[in-house]
Order: sequence, then C-alpha cells, then structure tokens
Amino acid sequence: MEDQKTYRLWKHIEFNETWLQCDTSTLDDLSSSWLERRNTLQNNSNDYQEFINELKREHAIETGIVERMYDLEKGITETFIKKGIVESYITHNDTNIPLPKLFAHLSDHLEAVDFVFDVVKENRKLTVGFIKELHALVTRNQEYAEGRDQFGNKTKIELRRGDYKVFENNPVRKDGVKILYCPPEHVHSEMDNLVNIYNQAEMQNIHVLIIATWFHHAFTTIHPFQDGNGRLARLLASLIFIKNGMFPFTVLREEAKDKYIDALELADQGKPQSLVDYFAEVQKRNIEKALNLKEVASTSFEEVSDIFSGKLEKWQQKKFEERENRINEAREKVFEFSLKHLNLISNKLNSKLNGNARLSI
Repeated sequence: MEDQKTYRLWKHIEFNETWLQCDTSTLDDLSSSWLERRNTLQNNSNDYQEFINELKREHAIETGIVERMYDLEKGITETFIKKGIVESYITHNDTNIPLPKLFAHLSDHLEAVDFVFDVVKENRKLTVGFIKELHALVTRNQEYAEGRDQFGNKTKIELRRGDYKVFENNPVRKDGVKILYCPPEHVHSEMDNLVNIYNQAEMQNIHVLIIATWFHHAFTTIHPFQDGNGRLARLLASLIFIKNGMFPFTVLREEAKDKYIDALELADQGKPQSLVDYFAEVQKRNIEKALNLKEVASTSFEEVSDIFSGKLEKWQQKKFEERENRINEAREKVFEFSLKHLNLISNKLNSKLNGNARLSI
C-alpha cells in the first residue's frame, strides 16, 4: 500500500511456475478435433469465412460496450453481427451516443481486428512498435482519456494515440481505493520485458492458452497507455490465439463482471486458474460453433464454366455418335432391302431365260 486509499497493482513482469501449473484441459478436450478440421473448413466452406467475419464484428461491438464507451441494444447487436455494421439498420433509440460517434468507434475497432488478422497472415513478429501501431488504430477517433485531478475530480486528458502514458492511470474502485499500475517512467522497460518474455515462451512451445492469458494479464497490470488498454489487451490476446489456429478473444457484456473482471482480480492476487478457465471457455464456445459448420465446395465461376463446357462437349459427342450409328444402321437396312429385291429380280429373270443365259448380282 502507498497510502490508505491507494493500491499499486503492478509488480515487475515475470512468467512464473504458477502459470505453468494451470489446468488447460477445458480447451485441450476440443482443440485437437478443431485443428484437424480447420484446414478442411478453410479450404472447402463458404460458411467458415462468414463465421470469421461474424466473430470480427462481435469483437468490434462488444469490446467498446465492456469499456462503457457506448451501449447498444442486444437486438441491433445481433443484426450487426449477422448482416454487417450498417447505419440503415439502427435507430437513435438503439444506442446511448450520437450515431456518427458510435460508427466511428465501431469502424476503428473493426479495422483493428482486421489488422490483427493481416499481421498473423503476414507472419509479422509481435513488437512494441506493432503494439503502438495497433493502439493508434483502435483509438483513432478517440480524442480524450478520462483522468482525475489532485482533488479526485474527473477530468479529460488529451489521448496520446500510439504513445505511452505520461500520467498515472488512477481508476477508483467502488470501495474508494485508487488503483495504480506501472509508473510512466518504467513503462518502456516493462513493455520491452513483456515482449521478450512472450517471444521466449513461444519458442519454448508453452501452451497457447497459458501464453495468451498470461500476456493479457501482464499487459493490464502495466497499463502502458493513457486509455484503450483493455481493448488492446483483448486484441493482443486474440492475435496470439489466431496465430495458433484459434479465434479472437471476445468478452461478452453479460460476462464482463462475473467472469472476466473477477477472474482478472484473482490473477492479480497470484491465482490465475479462473482467468485461464475463462479464456478457455471463450475459445471453446467458438470452436463448438465452428465444428458445426458445413463443408461446402467453394467452386469458382471459371471451374463451373469448365465443368459445364466439358459436360456439354461430351453430350455433343455422344449425340454425334448416336446419329452416325443411326445413319449406318439405316444404310445397312437400305442395302439389305435393295440386295434382297435385286436377288428376287435376278431369280425371276434367270427362270425366264431357261438356262440360256445367267444373270448374277
């Protein structure tokens, strides 16, 4: 404690044995089945890409609701997830902030998720430079962060997009205790330390569930930016999961307090199992949905055209051969008929000649 109503949450970042001892069986029971089916779905299912797009939109929407940046009715949320984030679907009564502001935030969040997927596809390394770039994107349309003055009154602080904080983050809990994270003067070294430990853990093939959960928790204890830390922590955890064939990490609004925040607070106390369990639960939910997707052959127009042309050519060849056969059969019948009648005529003529001459066909 720094005084009676202040608690320094941050401790020097490390990866200790407590994390390695966490049970990962909740995810292990399904992950092997999913990874076996993943390539098949990616290559042969139109539904799979749409499923990924829905997960992106869900993340973009829910991450701002969890941070209380805006609210959005559940019905319009489902519409946005299924059909796309389109302004014509929404009314002013569906949200608590002006529509232009809402769509600016949603656009930033969605582009940030897309950026994460692109980074994974391009196999870019996780660096502090990338983290700053991602922060600038996710907060692009946010001008201010909320802070408190020396008297404890709420005030607005200009948000430094893509730059580390210069003031302490000082949220106040309901019990009146002010929470302090990593001091601004230590943020640079702690972020370098965080990324280095992550890279080492990845090289050691530590379970993806453990790495993603640990990284998220460690990042939140540093709180390196003036605002946007929660959104960024979930995006970075998503990146780690996606890189390993899993799905974005999305906290749903109804889970934020009872599952997510409570589990984070237990991890703050050195008890990370509940947080690991929650991260596993989110992945399990999406894996179960993905395993139910149907495999649909995604044949291109050119492939369809080639197939149709090939079948048409075979049909035309077959018709030509049938026509030739009919002509040949008719020709043979005409020949047989003609030969029969010529022989008949020949026989009659021969009988009339009485052997004086012989006519042959």
